[in-house]
Amino acid sequence: MRTIRRGSLVRAVAGGVLALTGLAVLALPAMTYRYVRTEVRVADRYPAPALPPLTAVERAEYAAAAARPGRSFVVLGYHDLGTAREPLASGSAPLTVPVVALAAQLRMLAAGGYRSVTAEDVAEALAGRRPLPRRAVLLTFDGGHARTWTHADAVLARYGFSAVVFVDPARVGERRFLNWEELAAMVRTGRWSVGVDTPRAAAPVAIDARGTRVSGLLARRWLSDESRRETAAEYRRRIGRALSEARAALTDHGLPRPALFSYPFQPGYPFDRAPAGIGDLAPVVNQHFAGGVLSTSPDRGVDAWWTDRRLLPRSVVYGATSERLLNARLAESAAGSAAE
Repeated sequence: MRTIRRGSLVRAVAGGVLALTGLAVLALPAMTYRYVRTEVRVADRYPAPALPPLTAVERAEYAAAAARPGRSFVVLGYHDLGTAREPLASGSAPLTVPVVALAAQLRMLAAGGYRSVTAEDVAEALAGRRPLPRRAVLLTFDGGHARTWTHADAVLARYGFSAVVFVDPARVGERRFLNWEELAAMVRTGRWSVGVDTPRAAAPVAIDARGTRVSGLLARRWLSDESRRETAAEYRRRIGRALSEARAALTDHGLPRPALFSYPFQPGYPFDRAPAGIGDLAPVVNQHFAGGVLSTSPDRGVDAWWTDRRLLPRSVVYGATSERLLNARLAESAAGSAAE
């Protein structure tokens, strides 16, 4: 009888050890992923890619660009970055810029006489306290993708640029997105500011009993329980609460108060609808931020409609945009601006 009990005890202990071992093995990927995110990726960044020397034609083009009067202020918008070792996802490829292309574009901007400014510089200018320098450029990165830090930072450092990364606080720490430790490390370099992007608040909502759907940032919701639309005051409170919570999420994690907001609309969004909605949205945004950036076509003129709402027009850089094409776009934009 004693032998049977002893054998049962041995089997029970052995089973428990195996069960604990199994749980440890199952937990290993999560533990390893957390270690990689918080320990390795914060410290380890990829070096800036080496570029071939500028050709004589390129040097002449960029020198001519530096000599032009040019538009006084340019905002360039980037999203995710890609590398030669990592294939681009088909859905994101149009907005995924290879790191080597980013390096070539920043080298072009530096050769063309553009001067990097920060989100805080722009906030000071919007408030009328300090003007921006001639040929100022603000670089922005939407989406809060991890490669903004691991791949773009060394490129900024090499060519003397700073940038603002716009994040949705609800996605910080998700797989392939920046986490709070990385955002703090980015700010400590002095090259990065952090702004707010709220794509989830922009999700379509019903605006009438028929179910017509429009971005929740641009229109008053239909309240089906009460068979009516939000009042203007209710709309402002809803949007203001979402913006306040997003801003507080950054400061609660020790980051500086964000200066700029990224309107989550792309050039393809119908501008016959967007301006009217943004006209209602901008005053709410400006209660929480110094101003906001809005992606638009590079040839769209900037008039009082933009400046009165503290809106900064942003030209989106695509994966297929070469540095020479970007230089040409900026030249055309500057010429159009001078002609107005």
